[in-house]
Amino acid sequence: MDWNALEVLLEKISRDPSVLLLGQNYLGSKNGQNPFIEELRKSFPKKNINSRSSYTEIWECLDESGRLPDGALTEMVEAARRISVQPWLRKILELNWNIIYTSSIDDALTTRVGDNFGLTPIRCEECTFRRDFISKRQLHCVYLFGGLHEMHERHTTIPRSRRELRSLRAPAEQKIGWIPQDIIPGYGVLVIDGWSPEKDWLESESLFARLYGLHEESVYLFGFKDEMCEYEDIKALIDDKIIVPVTQSLAQLLDTHGYFDGFSEDAYSYGDAPDKNDVTLTVRFKNRHDCLRRSSGVASLVRA
Repeated sequence: MDWNALEVLLEKISRDPSVLLLGQNYLGSKNGQNPFIEELRKSFPKKNINSRSSYTEIWECLDESGRLPDGALTEMVEAARRISVQPWLRKILELNWNIIYTSSIDDALTTRVGDNFGLTPIRCEECTFRRDFISKRQLHCVYLFGGLHEMHERHTTIPRSRRELRSLRAPAEQKIGWIPQDIIPGYGVLVIDGWSPEKDWLESESLFARLYGLHEESVYLFGFKDEMCEYEDIKALIDDKIIVPVTQSLAQLLDTHGYFDGFSEDAYSYGDAPDKNDVTLTVRFKNRHDCLRRSSGVASLVRA
């Protein structure tokens, strides 16, 4: 994707209804290494977990009598806490989305993006869409399969067995249905990153079978590989020009164009808060010099 196409996408995200869907490998979007999986390897050194292990493979490694033990989830919480702050992730989350979806369970979206950043979780059992879910002033996140942030609560929805995972697929598909029905039915954009049809708990059919009828170039599939066209729904949506396939990950593409160069990582690490009313963040692209202006919660690209 060249600069002009990226600029069009950034303007869509800022101006129109926009959804970011992060798969279970989204933390590897920047450099190919998922720090959550790396920390799990350290937590369970005697298990057969490697850097490319999927959630399903990790669950199989930790399985005891067909069910993930409580102690394993506790170790996962500790592993997630050891992940360093991910400034690049925060910068992506600040692109003025209406809502985030994720099939991951790690809590990096809320705990590893520095201070003074609010993200309101939407739990698995929530079945009714509300307009406040898509406010650009208060970012919400749909956790399709639960999250480690639930561990301090009385009930957690993280699946511990194949049966529990199957039981979560229907409510996950229902929330995916909000995207074409309630969020971007006439215009807007869905950006998908860190997702794999072979490894993700969110299956290809569960996701893409619900996106027929969307307008052209409304779905950007980052991390695209040619073999994804073996999945009928993906190929059909590409043929219908609904999906825009992009081989790079979103973070890699933004990095290629210098999007991360103009920010101070220290500000996110140590909690320097931006002005609440009107902030201009300088974004230095390699070929351009723009600003991302956020005024009263609304962001827009401004030519410098």
